[in-house]
Amino acid sequence: MSSVRGAIRQGAYILAEAGVDSPTPDAKELMESIVGEIFTAPATLSPAQEREFFTLVGKRASRIPLQYLTGKMYFRRRTLKAAEGVFIVRPETEMVAESAIAAAREVARPLGYREGAVRVVDLCAGSGAIAGAVADEIPGAKVWAVEMDPKAYALAKENLQGLQVELVCADATSAETMRNLDGSIDVVVSNPPYVPEGDVAQAEALCDPPSALYGGGSNGLEIPCQIIDRAARLLRDGGVLVMEHAPSQGADLCAHARKMGYVQPCIMKDLTGRDRYLFARRPKMGDMNVYPASEAAQPLQEAAQKGELVVIPTDTVYGIGADPRNAQAVSKLLAAKGRTGQMPPPVLVSALEDWKLVAASMSPKMMALARAFWPGALTLILPAGKNLGWDTEAKGGTVAVRVPGLAQTRELLKLTGPLAVTSANLHGDDPAQNVSDAQGYFGEEVAIYVDEGPTPGPVPSTIVSQRGEEMVILRQGVIPEEELARVWESA
Repeated sequence: MSSVRGAIRQGAYILAEAGVDSPTPDAKELMESIVGEIFTAPATLSPAQEREFFTLVGKRASRIPLQYLTGKMYFRRRTLKAAEGVFIVRPETEMVAESAIAAAREVARPLGYREGAVRVVDLCAGSGAIAGAVADEIPGAKVWAVEMDPKAYALAKENLQGLQVELVCADATSAETMRNLDGSIDVVVSNPPYVPEGDVAQAEALCDPPSALYGGGSNGLEIPCQIIDRAARLLRDGGVLVMEHAPSQGADLCAHARKMGYVQPCIMKDLTGRDRYLFARRPKMGDMNVYPASEAAQPLQEAAQKGELVVIPTDTVYGIGADPRNAQAVSKLLAAKGRTGQMPPPVLVSALEDWKLVAASMSPKMMALARAFWPGALTLILPAGKNLGWDTEAKGGTVAVRVPGLAQTRELLKLTGPLAVTSANLHGDDPAQNVSDAQGYFGEEVAIYVDEGPTPGPVPSTIVSQRGEEMVILRQGVIPEEELARVWESA
């Protein structure tokens, strides 16, 4: 007869030789499935126990999932039943559940966690792991779980016993499923099938049912996109969607969520630093259109072309802008800022050669400064072009032009063309260094807000004009006067 500890060591060796990632913990868990808690079990195995143990070790070495062999899996603070033919919940999904639980708590806490204070739906519930965690951790939560696979539904029914979860056997992507709940749900959470074709690398994952793995299409996006669509109908105004996905799918799912009208969809990472889940919110009264710079190109271009106001990041602070060649757009900009007619806005262009789009000419000396300090914190006062949307003669016949130092801003300007941009704040208030500040100042007056995170701060650009052959520094900024003079004199 083998000792318990000796059998575990031998089993771990066999598993290690087979390439199992966690041989010793797996061997211990297999042993405990036979003898119970190791520390309280007899020191030796009976012949029958020994045969059973090494039979399980052999199956595990052939990469049958540990959970299928023990009939158990663990998720957050609960022990769940596992069964062959039902998707095995992964550790990374605990972060998805945590995010959904946190969003649900935000709703339930102000209401004292009273019965039904928060309503949560788990789409593609599988074994019921996420739905069970929500019901277990949020007192009074009303939870629905939707699963169409018969085996998974039966297992979820066992795992959800004793919890306030209504389990529904239906297609989670169908508009008919729980139609009566449309517009009433606070949080939708989902770990849908999402794996792209041919992407399963882990041998154990091949034991999961294909219907729980593959998301449809070569990129695996069909079912996740359908979940986004269904959640959009289920959620109330301001409701939240949390959905797991493959690391390669974040950008596409963000774009689809935005297309479906979600506000500020973002991709959250798991503990390994990989893109893991989508977090998106349905719009509510007062929401503004906020786009990360990576997704802002088309809506920003459309808004600028329509003469709308936009907010963009610059290399100093956030700026509010409009098409400088559109008189109505410029009027909107000046009205939003409360600027007088004596204060025309400066114009940002994407590259040095684009000065021609808004200015009539540039002297050789001013060109030398532009070549030396653009892109960057240098604003040049140039003779105004005739196509600007304000009375240039009444404003001294000049226009302030700059190529911003921030690469993302220049990329956006390539699409919009020149933008008349001034700091995104009201007169006398601090300049906006993030999108939230800008929203507080302008609200729905602005069509598009581009979010690139916090800006460095209100470090002013240097403003230079020319009088005859003389350089005139109208405002001292970050560029030293000596450097400007050196370039000017050498031109």
